[in-house]
Amino acid sequence: SLVKSLPVVPVFPCNPNMPFSPLRPTSPLIPFSPCSPLSATLLGNPLSPTSPETGPLSPFVPTDPESPMFPFKPVGALSPRLPLIPNPPTSPPSPKFPTRPLLPASPAVCFQGQKLSNL
Repeated sequence: SLVKSLPVVPVFPCNPNMPFSPLRPTSPLIPFSPCSPLSATLLGNPLSPTSPETGPLSPFVPTDPESPMFPFKPVGALSPRLPLIPNPPTSPPSPKFPTRPLLPASPAVCFQGQKLSNL
């Protein structure tokens, strides 16, 4: 179950529907979850680990862009730790460059898009 929950914990740090959300405190996955009392204590989270307000939209997540505990937070586009998302506006699919939003982290695709737009 640990292997299965590995890729899910970063995406859904505090999903009450997930059975592994309140995982045992000895699990290495816990420090990456806001639901964990461990991470809540380290980050000084005033909310209770079981509080429904605690989640990806928790106040301490977006206000800590440099926090190594949350390299996967939703506001990663504004974080200097994630240079792979330099252009957040590329989210909506462009009719001129349908391949651009598929690989926003590839400099070649962005460069190609600029070349085509200049032409």
